[in-house]
Order: sequence, then structure tokens, then C-alpha cells
Amino acid sequence: RISRYDVVRQSLMGMEINYTIVVEGPGSSETIVRQPVQFRELHAALSAKPFGYSLQSLPQDWMFLFFSNTMLERQRRQLEAYLTALCSHSQVLLDSTLWQWLQVDD
Repeated sequence: RISRYDVVRQSLMGMEINYTIVVEGPGSSETIVRQPVQFRELHAALSAKPFGYSLQSLPQDWMFLFFSNTMLERQRRQLEAYLTALCSHSQVLLDSTLWQWLQVDD
């Protein structure tokens, strides 16, 4: 789950946003931080796989819009739904790409 977002830097060219992701497993919990570019890189890497055609689309990126808290929360929820979909996709779960991105030890 993506527990929160933090605006790290804001300028006329846009914002730098960090998303805090909590990865929960049996008896453990890890917290990692990812930026929107890292979600795009994950999606590109998974899309290049043989099962890429069956992936959910990555949520729209509002790179050049001024962000409101409402828009940032909406994007957080959409990215969380995207990660949930990936974690429900059997072929994604069998591939190491997602696990490496989540920094989960094998």
C-alpha cells in the first residue's frame, strides 16, 4: 500500500514527489520510497516482458500541472491501485522485476 506522499521540492517546472510504500508480508513489513519516474521505469520494464500486453495501464502522470492536495491524493490512490493490480497478476509475481523494485529479498 502507498501510505502517503510527500512533496519534496516545488518549482515552476513541477514538483518532486516521494511516495511511501509499505510492503507487508507474513511477519514482516518494509517501507520504501519511490518517485513517479520509478513507477514509469517499473512499468516500462514489465511492459517489455512477454506478458506486458496484459498489464494494467500506468495511471496518468500530471507532470506539468500545478498540483493540489486533491490531485496528489488521487494520484496516490491510482498508483496504489496499479501496484495492487501488479501484485494480483500471476506472471508479474513469478518475475523478479517487481520484487527487485520493491526491494524484497528472495
